[in-house]
Formats: sequence, C-alpha cells, structure tokens
Amino acid sequence: MLDIIEVAHHEAGHAVAAFVLNLKIARKGLTIVPNEQSRGSVSLPPRFRERLDTTPGGSLPPSDRIRIENYAIAACAGDEAQKRFNPHRRYQGHDDVEYAEKLLSNISGNDDICSARLKVARLEARSLVNKHWDEIEAVAATLLEHKTLTPEQAQEAWSKATRFLIVLPKVSVPRREIERFAKSLRAKYRKAGIVLN
Repeated sequence: MLDIIEVAHHEAGHAVAAFVLNLKIARKGLTIVPNEQSRGSVSLPPRFRERLDTTPGGSLPPSDRIRIENYAIAACAGDEAQKRFNPHRRYQGHDDVEYAEKLLSNISGNDDICSARLKVARLEARSLVNKHWDEIEAVAATLLEHKTLTPEQAQEAWSKATRFLIVLPKVSVPRREIERFAKSLRAKYRKAGIVLN
C-alpha cells in the first residue's frame, strides 16, 4: 500500500508544480492507476510535446524557453515529492529526468549546458516541493481517494489547499499508518469546512 501512496505524492508533485508554474495539464489529467508503461501519470498537452519534437535547438522565442524550463521543473517535481514523502525509497524518476533532459536539450547548445540546466531544474523542483508541500499532500490525498483526477479536480484540490493550510505537527508516522494519515488529513480539511472532492 505504501507504493501507491508514494505514487500519489509523485503525481501530485508534478501537478502542483504545473499549477504553481502556470502550466497546463492535458484533459487526461492525473492518475495512480497503473498501466503497461507506468504506475501513474500526469498528462501534458500533446501540442506542446509535438512542437518540441520538431523544433531545432536554439531557435525558440524567449517565452517558449521559459515554458520549457518550467515543464522541466514540473517533470522533476514528481520525484522530489516522492523523495520528500519517503526519503528511504529507491530512485524511480528515470523517465521524468529523461523527459526533462529532452525538453532542455531544445534550448541548450551542448550537453554540458543541458546538464547544468537539468541540475538547476532539479534544484528548483526541490525548492518548489518544499515550499508547496501542504498543497502536494492535499492533491495526493484527493488522488488516493479518487484514483484519477481531471485537471479541474486536481486544481480545485490545490486551490482549496492554498486558501487554507492546516499546519500539522511534524511527527514520524509508521509506514502502516500512512494510509490512515491521508484519511485524517482529509478529515481535518472537512472539519475546517473545506471539502476536497
């Protein structure tokens, strides 16, 4: 069960980063329902992916360069959220890092610059996750309850969490209690008059 909770935090990290960075999530939304390729996913708009696949490096306008950097940060945010949730787990964000690297190669003149940009994106993702941890937990709790969220449902959970944050004491929660913790977090939001759908 811990595995699915980690995946929920991973996908919530991607989603919250996308919302914070004013990025779009495609209609498929986010899910923790596994498929042949992954244990969960957050879908990006296909038009953006396709345009990048055909764009030669270095010829993008500054606004697209910033968007690419932001999508790379969002790609790295899933792994950073999963690491924060469970610092002892094995690293599993290889596809996300490869995707971020592919994005950044579109705006990098060479491999060294791309590697440097990737390191910056990962540091930015870690900072974003730490700053927005309560929102990530709220989206993860909603995702655990529903398994799949539309972009609107995920954004609603994020928006409610940004309007009213419950500060919980820092406690060590045994692994077998993690699922109960997600339920109790949702109950605390409900008690405060906030219903996360």
